[in-house]
Amino acid sequence: MALVTSEVIKPEESKLSRLIPYIRKGHIEISDSPKLGLEFDWDENGRAKVNFNELVRRADNAFKNLEPDHQRLNIFFDELELNYQTSKQYQRDSHLVRDLIVSIEKINAISKKKGFNLCLYAAIRSEVLNSVDSLGKEINKPTADFGSTILWNRPGLDAVQQPMLNIVEKRINNARAEAGMDNLSENDLWKQYFPININGQRSQVYILHNSWYRPRDVVRLMLSVQDQYPNEESFILQGLEAIRKMYSTASWVEITEELKAKYRPSDIDGIKYIFYGYKQISSFTQLSDRAEKVAKDHKETASLLESHNLKEVVKDLFRIGVLGNINTQKDRIRFSFRGDDEVLFDLNLFVHNALKAHLSIF
Repeated sequence: MALVTSEVIKPEESKLSRLIPYIRKGHIEISDSPKLGLEFDWDENGRAKVNFNELVRRADNAFKNLEPDHQRLNIFFDELELNYQTSKQYQRDSHLVRDLIVSIEKINAISKKKGFNLCLYAAIRSEVLNSVDSLGKEINKPTADFGSTILWNRPGLDAVQQPMLNIVEKRINNARAEAGMDNLSENDLWKQYFPININGQRSQVYILHNSWYRPRDVVRLMLSVQDQYPNEESFILQGLEAIRKMYSTASWVEITEELKAKYRPSDIDGIKYIFYGYKQISSFTQLSDRAEKVAKDHKETASLLESHNLKEVVKDLFRIGVLGNINTQKDRIRFSFRGDDEVLFDLNLFVHNALKAHLSIF
């Protein structure tokens, strides 16, 4: 944090934004093989002024001249988030994430060439990647050449065949094995540990349709039931019904974290007010009328609509899974996490099942 919030050289002084550590001693010497020494000059406020480009260049040269070691080192960067608080802070964080991606590719390339047993990894959410990509610097090549997209949905498969359900089955059977019990077959496991039907749906279908086909959603659902009914030996219907509101609220918090890459917290509140107490299925025209009506009573929604086009908001909500499309004639629902890339404005919009309780949707 000290590095991130330290001095920034103004654009007119250097065409690059440069981050300098806050230092209170007169001399810093960075030594390795080869040895590198730097003299920092001080201003009257006790801050160091240095040509950061030169510092990076020397550090790069020092890294290239290191001797390879037989021990393996993997460095993993996770939780690379973007939160919109101020425009200046957002731009700074976006540049940091972008430069981290570029640096990871560069260091990995050097390590491979020099025979270093070093590899850097990063886990980046798609909405963060999209925001960073808009800065203009080429990051498509490293992410396309060396990145892997994790998709938990397998199009064309029935709900009970989705691979994410295998995680539930394996976790329960592993727990049984630890307790000295035999493994159960797929059918026997679902019969023993889950209701046959939940709200008229098979348990597997209910769990999938109340998630975004991500393991953390299913884990959150299961843990919520366990916390409220710790003495039960199965995920009883009463438990699954009782935690709907709690799970829905936690899901809203989780999924709107992705909106913080683009929207202010007050904007997200404005989005919530549009849907709160509304209906699950509506046309875009109906939603637009609803938004204008809500904006008269909620300044957050009014501010949202002033700074963002509602169609762009709907596109973002579709992308993260708050909204889908529904074709009532064919009884088909489209969601981005099921492989549908773009929202269709000529079809009705559909609020995700898991969010109904939190948004008081009827």
